[in-house]
Amino acid sequence: MYVSRSRLQWLWEDPRWLDLMAAVRYGDTLVGLLPIAVCRAPRWYDPLYDVSELTGDPGYAPSGTCLIGGRADLRASMLFDPALDHGERREVADRAVHSAMEFARAQSRRCVALYLPAEEAELSAALSDAGMTPRPAPGRHVIRWPEPTLDSYLASLTRSHRGIVRADWRIRDNLGLETKVTDWESVIAPAAPLISISLVNHGYASRSELVAMRLRRWHQVVGDRGFALCAIASGKCTGYAFCWHDGDRVIVADVAFAHGSAEVDRASYLELMIYGPLAACCDLGASVLDLGIYASEPKRLRGAAQEPQDQWVQQDG
Repeated sequence: MYVSRSRLQWLWEDPRWLDLMAAVRYGDTLVGLLPIAVCRAPRWYDPLYDVSELTGDPGYAPSGTCLIGGRADLRASMLFDPALDHGERREVADRAVHSAMEFARAQSRRCVALYLPAEEAELSAALSDAGMTPRPAPGRHVIRWPEPTLDSYLASLTRSHRGIVRADWRIRDNLGLETKVTDWESVIAPAAPLISISLVNHGYASRSELVAMRLRRWHQVVGDRGFALCAIASGKCTGYAFCWHDGDRVIVADVAFAHGSAEVDRASYLELMIYGPLAACCDLGASVLDLGIYASEPKRLRGAAQEPQDQWVQQDG
């Protein structure tokens, strides 16, 4: 998220949601922004944001729920003025959460914060101070290594995991598979149907038009930090990935591949999910790769550790 109206405008285009920001100011200076989301749909249409299912609390109906920290990328978060010290960030988070809870109370809604990483320490502390309770959420899979080089990445792995990576690379080389960085916008049209098919195969309702709209919106948000990857074998594109660069890390968002032979499919998946983004990390001088949640085993075997997240819930009353 970036503090610019043009890049936040997409939030107000979805009729299923009311998206707001709790803005904290010190004098005339904006020092914090906390996303708040209210679902306008009669039911939780997205299983990844089905609050009742995620929290095990049937009392979290859309009409009575307020999401703190956003609802866009499986990570609750807030923005701070980078000039603030730790104590000031804590105070800003407290003020923002208090404002969000006052808004929810006025609408007779209960608050919840979904997918809040442990590293969001100030927001977690503010939610705790406000009387909310954490429950374990699926962890984020993150690869961290000392220096932004592939040699450093390899050296950071255990011996067995290093052997798995080298075997993957031999298969990739034998297939003539390579991954190229390309422009995000230019590959939305061919990638969206493949991503939609992948979502449907995993049990989610999807249409390629909706996927394309979401990718265009995300491109507005991430701007020139966003990039796409295209995997190519035998002169044909075998799949796409969408990523963005944020400080010391690269985040992988969507991955999909054109179905061919099982061997090419598997190699393309690993290239687009892990090895292509790893190479992009190194080119950008980053040494943290955020692979999101789920699909734990292939990520773990290639060096990812699961970093904890919580769902924060508000008790009745």
